[in-house]
Amino acid sequence: MNAPCLLAAAVVALTAPGGDAGRAASTTAPPAAPDAAAADTSDRELRIGLALSGGAARGLAHAGVLRALEEAGVRVDAVAGTSIGAVVGGLYAAGHRAAGLDSIARSVDWNRLFGEDRRPVAALSGLPAPAERHQLALPLRQWKPRLPSGLISGQRVTQLVARLTWRVHDRDSFRDLPVPFTALATDVETGEPVPIASGSLPLAVRASMAIPSIFTPVELRGRTLIDGGVSRNLPAAEVRSMGVDRVICSDVTEPPQPADSLHSFLDVLRQTMSYRTVEDVRRQRPHCDVLIRPQVRDMSGFDFGAVEEWIRRGRRAARQHRGALRRLAGRQTGASPSPRPPMPADSVVLTGISVPDLSAGRAAYLVRLLGLPTSRPTTVDRVDRAVERLHSVGLLARVSYVLAAPADTATSGRGGPPRRRLEIQTEERGRDELRVGVRVTSHENAAVLLSSQLHHTTGFGSVTGADVRLGDQLMFELRHRMRPYGSAGLLLGARTGYRRTPVELAPPDGAGPWLESATETLEGDLFAGLMLGSRGVIGGEAGVEWYEEDPEAGSPRPPAGGWLARGGGVARWDSRDRTVFPRSGARLEVRADRLQPVSGTGPSFSQLYGDATARIPVSRRWTVWAEATVGATGGDRPPLHRQFFLGGTLESFVDPRRRITFPGLRVRELRGTHLQKAGLGLQVEVAEDVFLQGAWAGGEARDGWRWRPSEWEHGARLTAGARTPFGVLRVSVAEATPEGGPRLALDLGGRF
Repeated sequence: MNAPCLLAAAVVALTAPGGDAGRAASTTAPPAAPDAAAADTSDRELRIGLALSGGAARGLAHAGVLRALEEAGVRVDAVAGTSIGAVVGGLYAAGHRAAGLDSIARSVDWNRLFGEDRRPVAALSGLPAPAERHQLALPLRQWKPRLPSGLISGQRVTQLVARLTWRVHDRDSFRDLPVPFTALATDVETGEPVPIASGSLPLAVRASMAIPSIFTPVELRGRTLIDGGVSRNLPAAEVRSMGVDRVICSDVTEPPQPADSLHSFLDVLRQTMSYRTVEDVRRQRPHCDVLIRPQVRDMSGFDFGAVEEWIRRGRRAARQHRGALRRLAGRQTGASPSPRPPMPADSVVLTGISVPDLSAGRAAYLVRLLGLPTSRPTTVDRVDRAVERLHSVGLLARVSYVLAAPADTATSGRGGPPRRRLEIQTEERGRDELRVGVRVTSHENAAVLLSSQLHHTTGFGSVTGADVRLGDQLMFELRHRMRPYGSAGLLLGARTGYRRTPVELAPPDGAGPWLESATETLEGDLFAGLMLGSRGVIGGEAGVEWYEEDPEAGSPRPPAGGWLARGGGVARWDSRDRTVFPRSGARLEVRADRLQPVSGTGPSFSQLYGDATARIPVSRRWTVWAEATVGATGGDRPPLHRQFFLGGTLESFVDPRRRITFPGLRVRELRGTHLQKAGLGLQVEVAEDVFLQGAWAGGEARDGWRWRPSEWEHGARLTAGARTPFGVLRVSVAEATPEGGPRLALDLGGRF
């Protein structure tokens, strides 16, 4: 879901923080406050402060205002910002020039930045990311579901600011930045404005823009903070208190709408809830010696795509005050801003990694998950991606980082990449959750998934989860994973589950009606393995499984079933950026199992399964991929639930290792004890979260191994897909040889 959808979903809450919705009423900039610079005849040099208001996408106009200030020769000696104003002001204070802010504003994917948190693939669990399985997540407190305090953690905002300001991470006081800075937040208990002028700059910015009901509040120094626009959308008084003589204000707050523009109850409610903010802005404007108000009447505050237009309007509004700005600049030594070096993402040498908020054991666990090298160069982008992966594990409510100067200044070195100590800042509150997912497909009708996930049940890093799937395929699964132990990352887990699956089988001779059957299985196993960074795992499993097969309709054979003991090994690696429409990365899974009857008669056999896929981006929107799957069985013929099936365009998440997709064939049209499949594909992202795919596959499933690609079945599909508020939507048209005739497949909802 992109930013406009999320913001619209909470439009009432958004309007309270400084009019972050609707349209401003004024189309031209009002006259500036009396020019105090002209009235003051003293020779004392002026210190000039800048206040940047909140206003959602309108705040991008602040970048244009800053550009005009630099053109007029104004040196900003202090800056304060609220919400989006804190983002722009924080980056400027940290050392970015106005031209650099323009480039950043154009390069950032704002819809993604303010979109929902989509966690990457969790290779350790082998399941799709939670956000891709469920449409609704409710926090559990004392085993009772509650409404969430916000839809988005704001992790991406925090990391963007951290990555762009890493060169000043060693300055705890914001007064020591190239330009002194203050961010404005609101205490959720008292409603009072809270100036933040020290600590973590990324976290201060994140707190300032914690839009109620959209972003979760921020816990900071014993206070729960939300968007500063709730209490002080224009922080003019705060800038004045920073020791400046004159204050320039860039204000994109919306005034009240005329009565004839209020057409719905939401419009009326939005207007009434904004009165407090509008009144506070009126009280702040007398603190402004120059008041700049960009024209925003005819544009939506949700339009983050109009970056160029917002910057242009901010620059134009500031130029209307060119005379006053130049008079202020004339009262400053040097007149023009002092040069400040740009702050690109660069290389660093990590002298050490620490997690001061946690115990030594927990800290060592998180450091292992990061997988970052020390004592040799690495990129800041790599550090940022590692922190994002750490957050994706789901153990922590918040993860931020600081690249601080090393404690031993003698190790700072000269020349080459700067040396930094990586400090991971965390909020240890793994959320216990109840999740609900719905999936509708063209061949399995509707299904519902109910999941619960409990963190830290047997210590930090442990997770207990339960799934119940209701639909044509019934499933229950209970699993537990304990945190890794030791320097090698020993991972322990246990799982038990039940499945009942109706099965339609192709007739053995290829003629006549399909045969109806059903299988039931009950499984339990233990797992022990070693982590491969945060992307993979290798280990062994041991367990038992019970199965029962109903005979095919019209078949003379009796029901079959029994208990099997199972032992084997598994290796899994997943570096894809996401499980749905991935743009880059690779996935590999290899399993080897040995099964034999617990007592009495029954099949005794071995199986090997391997699946690999690689996604290679060839441009920003185009991706190619290749995939291969093999399966082989040795010994007795396995029972039905252990055979390999080939067919169907849509994946089966109930048993993905047994039912392999193949475009154009019916579900389970081919089956056997051995499987071969290869595929190629091309994907293009035609718009944000809208995709087109074309894919080819060739392969066979049969009893007995052979390698004759010339005799393979072949199939192709064309898929249109999108991420929607209701889950992933995919519509596919597929055709296979020698079947002939296209097959249509529809899939909407979670992946389970």
